[in-house]
Amino acid sequence: MTTTQQGWPTQIRLPGQTAAPEGPVDIMSMYVMHHAITAVAVLVHLLILQR
Repeated sequence: MTTTQQGWPTQIRLPGQTAAPEGPVDIMSMYVMHHAITAVAVLVHLLILQR
């Protein structure tokens, strides 16, 4: 018998959770959106201070 190992840990499901797909998680879009929102917040803050 051959066993295969995954490259990631087994995903657990929590009560009320709608999805917990197996596999690695790609958080690049969350990273990009975080920095985009932060940049917009800084620009808005600077524009308010210039008034």
